[in-house]
Amino acid sequence: MKKILTALFAVLLFGKVSGFNEIPEKMEYCGMELVIDADARALLSESVTKIKRYPTSFQSMVDRGNIFFPFVEEALSLRGVPDDLKYIVIMESAFVGDAVSSSNAVGFWQFKEQSGRESGLVIDEYVDERKHIFLSSLGAAKYFYTIARYFDNYLFAIVGYNRGPVGALPFIVNDELGSKKVKITKDTHWYALKAIAHKIAYQDAIHKADPPMWLQPLSTNGETDVKKLADAAGLSIEDFRKYNLWIKGAKLPEGKSFIYYVPRQGKQDLAALRHVRGSAGNTKQIGGGNPVKVEVKPKAKPVVEMEARDTRRFTYLEANQDPQLGAEYVRVKKGESLVEIAVRYKLKPKKLKELNGFSNSYRPQEGDLVYLKAAKSRYFHIVQPGESLEKIAVQYATTVEKLRDKNRMTGNNVFAGQKLSLKKKVAKGSKPTLLAAPSIEAPLEVEEITEKPVIVPEKKVDVVIPNSAGLLDDPSAYRLADFESKWVTHTVAQNESVWKIAKKYGAFAEVVKKVNGLASNEVKPGTELKILQVLDRK
Repeated sequence: MKKILTALFAVLLFGKVSGFNEIPEKMEYCGMELVIDADARALLSESVTKIKRYPTSFQSMVDRGNIFFPFVEEALSLRGVPDDLKYIVIMESAFVGDAVSSSNAVGFWQFKEQSGRESGLVIDEYVDERKHIFLSSLGAAKYFYTIARYFDNYLFAIVGYNRGPVGALPFIVNDELGSKKVKITKDTHWYALKAIAHKIAYQDAIHKADPPMWLQPLSTNGETDVKKLADAAGLSIEDFRKYNLWIKGAKLPEGKSFIYYVPRQGKQDLAALRHVRGSAGNTKQIGGGNPVKVEVKPKAKPVVEMEARDTRRFTYLEANQDPQLGAEYVRVKKGESLVEIAVRYKLKPKKLKELNGFSNSYRPQEGDLVYLKAAKSRYFHIVQPGESLEKIAVQYATTVEKLRDKNRMTGNNVFAGQKLSLKKKVAKGSKPTLLAAPSIEAPLEVEEITEKPVIVPEKKVDVVIPNSAGLLDDPSAYRLADFESKWVTHTVAQNESVWKIAKKYGAFAEVVKKVNGLASNEVKPGTELKILQVLDRK
């Protein structure tokens, strides 16, 4: 009795401190009703709390979700698999398209080369479609479908995605094969629990606002020169590759069209996000008809001299001139890894990731900010692009009013590179410090510059921007067969093996063996076998 009370107290206490009440006792997931017991709710609560632990990191993932989820959702919808599977891409890669695991799994959905090809992805000397958000999502949907067809249960398919179909067998519950109601307990496989936790954590956060930048899919329409595509988009080749990691070299193979991405600003055009005409509720596909010839003027290159900075309002420092550099934070150098930074400052890599809320798939880029102290120990915050005063206040568990007071601010405007004091009030009359050159798009800096920056125009070029995705117009071409299952009893005849019987019923031989407690493919004539028969619907 004492042990029971102690365990109950622990669960109640745990729930109180970690948002236990956020986890429902029942929820809809992948077309099934999940019934979640108290132990599983505690585990899910812990997982959700970890996901949301660092507001800045969580919001960064939400921002990426706003960019990439429309493509993932379209792919899953085309295949006819549950939309709830989309949260698994966050678990696998955190939307890092060129993520590579220790087992050499690659891309958004972390496919190994063989499984990627089996799922219909092209991996050759020209392209690696594991790094293409839409095509890899089509491949992942196909992989999930293939496993789900064995079990008629997408929760077991999720475990199979992590362990393989045979590896999932020890974790299936026989009575729940083909069932629309599943019990979630502490014994449910950790990967399935993590998938459920990610839905709970992100479902009410993503798609609540337009991202500051979105990606439009376009067709190469047979163009093979990558630089020409970059020029057509008004991008440098480096920036073009950043949005199209799936392209390996300077050329694409002839005789085929590919889907590539270009960044756009402003409100997302939902019609322009679609890859296939008529998909996602028959939303109008981008463009249509013949390619449109437009005149594109490549982005002008502003030349901003140091004396053009508004020295009346700001104090400017190069990052390495700041006394806190190397004490509170560092800037990543070209080619530098997180491990190298951790070693240099006598921190464990895991600890450094925790301090910054980095995921395991995080790959530092030159100029990235990496903090060396926990949020509660920092004296300053360096504003990152896209951050607001409200967002920063949430990160440090304070208020906008307190931040304004400590920094003697009269409004809420902050600028990328601005150094904000978190602990002490800045000296009266001191100017705000910017650790980087001002953006020419920042209103304050542009309006109050006495001498306008020199804009160096580039030569105008005429290009043809394709406006059709170039995929099949018929969404049904992508859809996998709907299936249903039913339990049947089969009496083994002479010379029948488990493999032959399973093939007859469209079942998975390993599932037949698991359900009936068989150790091999050999079975005695006259034995009655319980079989989950899977049937395709017309």
